[in-house]
Amino acid sequence: MITQRVNILELLILVVLIILLIASLINPLLLFPAIGVSMLQAGFNKGFLPIPFSLILLLLLGLRGDYYSIAIMTILAFLLLLLITDRIKYYPFR
Repeated sequence: MITQRVNILELLILVVLIILLIASLINPLLLFPAIGVSMLQAGFNKGFLPIPFSLILLLLLGLRGDYYSIAIMTILAFLLLLLITDRIKYYPFR
């Protein structure tokens, strides 16, 4: 029943992406696997963003210092908002 409503692979890729982005706050080299995972996620979201999410993550490589942390936290907040809206869409409050 749950597989009819939720694409488990898409949810798993999104969770792995969030974990990698949190870890990239500690070690910025972990942004490279996050870029690879976001390329996998691009196949699931058609028309979600005008540019692929992996290109947004590639732009983060040029940021230094506090701007990098702020950008990663903003992207994490955006991805968590996606998880919450998906949960509300498939399992509305009653």
